[in-house]
Amino acid sequence: MRIQKHLATAVALGMAANFAMADTYQTELKVDYGHVDYDTSGYDSDSGSVTGKLYFQEVELKNFVYGEAAFLNRASNISVSYGQDEFKEDQHFPALDAHLRTKTTDRVTSANVEFYVPNTPIYIAGGVSDFKSRIRGWERQGNEETRIRENINPSSYWHASLGITPIDGLLIATDFYEDDDIKDRWTLRTKYVADLGGKAVNFEAGYEYFYGEDVVNAAVDFYLSRSFSLGATYEYYEDSNWDDVWGVRARQFFSNHFSLDVGYSKWDDNDVYSAGVALRF
Repeated sequence: MRIQKHLATAVALGMAANFAMADTYQTELKVDYGHVDYDTSGYDSDSGSVTGKLYFQEVELKNFVYGEAAFLNRASNISVSYGQDEFKEDQHFPALDAHLRTKTTDRVTSANVEFYVPNTPIYIAGGVSDFKSRIRGWERQGNEETRIRENINPSSYWHASLGITPIDGLLIATDFYEDDDIKDRWTLRTKYVADLGGKAVNFEAGYEYFYGEDVVNAAVDFYLSRSFSLGATYEYYEDSNWDDVWGVRARQFFSNHFSLDVGYSKWDDNDVYSAGVALRF
């Protein structure tokens, strides 16, 4: 995938760059890659994304841990991102003398903004996303082969968030989505970073009511130094056939400007691997 090439390029640039050890940054470029190793044979999934973020003012590192400096600075920003997911299916049906092979490609382009109203505890965010999907492949039964070419109608949708930051390091927010009435879908999420002076602990928790289903997620990250964190994640879906989703993640800053993160999670006997790099300027 192209995303994999971008990931490798970003790693090389980050390792080779001789950045000055500045105490501020205003721009961040992040490249992420994910792979799902399915328990059932015949399935394969790869995903990737590229995100560029511009802060309205320079983010001061001060004595904060690097991974939470923007949040602790209440740094307003705008961002754009492009993501792509490829799901491949290759199934044989010997009893029917049939073979199915398809590749579904989903592409999402997004623009987002986060704004902390100066001199108030008010937090406002929003964004718009454009979604495109297509299916390519073929189906063979006996000596007959049928080509599969389907383009899903593209769609765009917006989302918005409203929250408060009552004390330093704490955000409480709720989210709104286009075409979803608040009685059918509503959320409450919180994030708190306990700054310990060169070390920190990040707590995240969220609840979503989704058309009668309860969805809960939580995460915690321990910053053992300003540059390294180790964390765990959890997701619960009330009415889903999936098992609870557990995960671990870690991030290492090799300088003020370059970081590498990795993650692993498991859902329904499927293994999910992720990796990402970030450059700051």
